[in-house]
Amino acid sequence: MSDLDSQVPYWDAAAATKTFTHPLHLPWLDRADRHAAILDYGCGYGRVMKELEQRGFSDLTGVDASPAMISRARRLHPAMRCAALDAPPATPYLDASFDAVLLFAVLTCIPGDEAQHRLIAELNRILKPGGILAHKLTSA
Repeated sequence: MSDLDSQVPYWDAAAATKTFTHPLHLPWLDRADRHAAILDYGCGYGRVMKELEQRGFSDLTGVDASPAMISRARRLHPAMRCAALDAPPATPYLDASFDAVLLFAVLTCIPGDEAQHRLIAELNRILKPGGILAHKLTSA
């Protein structure tokens, strides 16, 4: 099992009851285009995406390595676009697909430097030139 998927069993087991409480405070939100294509990588049950939707953002996509978290997201927010990743860090998206990618407490779940570098390389691939990679380092 790689660094990128070694925690899937934990997150699948925690998916039904885990509540994330870290606040969404990103300075760029105030000036960001509400139609920007945003990917929430490690979206969990969709909490951040729901908050962004409530702030007027309309082009939101979420992915997570935990199928159970994605199932919960779909139950809680049936209209949201979200998908489980088959082989993290790989995503099914074309190059330069997103204006912004969010990583909330994802890097803290990937202990290896090489695995973190592979994730960042994938996110750079799917970001549009000049796109924003926003992350929050915190424990989950």
